[in-house]
Amino acid sequence: MNVNEWLRCVSKAYEVTGKKFSADIRRALLEKLPMESAYRDRSSRALIEGGLITAVPLRFGTQTEAAQTEKVMRRYFFQKATRGEVFGLISRAEQKFGRRSIERNYQLSSGPFLDLAKTYWTYKMEVLDLFPDHHDLVLAQVLVREEGAVASVFFPTPGPTVIWVRQRRQQQRQMLGEYAPDIDVEAFLENNPLLGTSKGRISRRVFEERILIRCQNPDCSRLIAVPNTVRGLTVRCRYRGCRASFRFPTRDFDWLDHVWSDAHPDIYKVDQLENLRRSYDILHPIFAWRVMGSPWMIRRVQERIYVQAKKEKPEASEKEIIKEVCKTRTFARSPAPATTEEEIDKAMESIDSLEDLIGYVIREDAKDPLFPDPFGIGARVDAILSA
Repeated sequence: MNVNEWLRCVSKAYEVTGKKFSADIRRALLEKLPMESAYRDRSSRALIEGGLITAVPLRFGTQTEAAQTEKVMRRYFFQKATRGEVFGLISRAEQKFGRRSIERNYQLSSGPFLDLAKTYWTYKMEVLDLFPDHHDLVLAQVLVREEGAVASVFFPTPGPTVIWVRQRRQQQRQMLGEYAPDIDVEAFLENNPLLGTSKGRISRRVFEERILIRCQNPDCSRLIAVPNTVRGLTVRCRYRGCRASFRFPTRDFDWLDHVWSDAHPDIYKVDQLENLRRSYDILHPIFAWRVMGSPWMIRRVQERIYVQAKKEKPEASEKEIIKEVCKTRTFARSPAPATTEEEIDKAMESIDSLEDLIGYVIREDAKDPLFPDPFGIGARVDAILSA
């Protein structure tokens, strides 16, 4: 689609979601952003075209035209997926799979996952029409940011970082519950090759991936590579005679499935956290945000991203590595970055080390908490984790 065709699509999205597509919104979407310097940088360009960094100050809950359009487009996207509708020609999307049909690529003949895949891939191919010529339009940045948000949860790009499929399953359940209440969520999750829950080569590939978990022996705590699966595993540590045997995950709690596999607390801390959750009757998704937003967990997450960045760019300087972590910072509260290029550059003026970055992330999260905490649950969570 060209710019005008996308504007008509956005107008339709506003109409079907009961919102007004005003002249002010149209004007705002056609504004150009100061992105030339960032777009000339090869690594930044890939992040911009993937919707991972942007010059648009999008903040969930704000009333800016861009943020409102992003939410409208997300609801419209999932409405179309629920109805089995697409954004463009299926044949264009199938070029992505070497001219295989989407059904053949995912080895499915029908079902809600296949419907969403068709909606997503046609959306992605149409959004790419705006790049590179219109990369600096607010419209293009809003649309590609939405594509990145959906992709990060449902269609992750293969790479060195592997997300535990139980964590991804919880993310999918949460997004579908909010934006696609009419989709059969259980059927979607139980017949999803990217979760390893259907038959075929993609599911086998997921199981052949390896995630890292920590040995539950506190005297060891070594990282162990195990199959990426939604099933529980019995794990034996073989590091220097440790021989500890334990179950992973240690408990079948919904909130625990949101936590990165190598950041799982030991079984005693998990039990203490669950007792705290039950004593206040906190919903699992909200408690997961509390755990993932704790300073202890933020530190673990940032350290993981830092180590991965060092492996990917061994020739880069320390400052360059820190900036890469800041660019792709997967804040404990979110699977996708929430930072503009301008904010990154400003933050980096006072950040020279990983410790500086961790402190910055913790302070920024404390400024803008997702939920009020009148009973100090967050502090108690962090006390348990830090003990």
